[in-house]
Amino acid sequence: SSILSVATKRRDLGFIRRLLERIGRQPPPLLEQNLKRMGAVPWLASGTEVIDRLNDAEQHSAVKLAMLSGTTRENAFSLIRHLLLHGQPAGRCAASEALGEFNGAEANTLALEALGDPDPRVQANAVRQIRRRGIPGALPMLVQMVDSPHLEVREAARQNLGEFSFKRFLGAFDMLDDEVRHGTGDLVKKIDPDVIPLLTAELTSKARTRRLRGLVIARTLNVVGQLEDAVI
Repeated sequence: SSILSVATKRRDLGFIRRLLERIGRQPPPLLEQNLKRMGAVPWLASGTEVIDRLNDAEQHSAVKLAMLSGTTRENAFSLIRHLLLHGQPAGRCAASEALGEFNGAEANTLALEALGDPDPRVQANAVRQIRRRGIPGALPMLVQMVDSPHLEVREAARQNLGEFSFKRFLGAFDMLDDEVRHGTGDLVKKIDPDVIPLLTAELTSKARTRRLRGLVIARTLNVVGQLEDAVI
């Protein structure tokens, strides 16, 4: 406890950097346990003087320290807000992930701003959060993110649009009217990358009813051209 107290109160940059180096991107279990026993860390609450002097990896570790130690939620959120807006790439990435631990209007605003971050890792972290935050217009945003040029962003968007999977669409297809079939089908085709192989399985099924339904779905999704051999 004495050592932890000393480590908590030290605020010289050399020591801080050594501490953050030990924490790394993901502290080992024993170190994580000890960090949870630390009280409030004064330099984390002293503004941005220290944070802005840290390098990329150190800012990432500083977020881990803030979230694990006894730093107040208010001070931890201030750190996250500053890093999201002004931090280096790894610092912004860690801050966007930690933002998921906070709720409220200001946190929601930061999540929306993170969607426009130049780093796709930050974007992906924000994408994973916006729907559960109840942000108005979250669904259209996620659908738009499916077209992102970055793989991690596309995958994050698809994970949060699970109800638009082909399997669910297939299970509900017979109960939908034509308008809903086309509207939902367009989303399913856009979101689920397995539409073509799964629909091929329907068209080559031994069950005649599945093949017939598969033909209707192929026409509904306007993918007959991609499934020409199976259709024939």
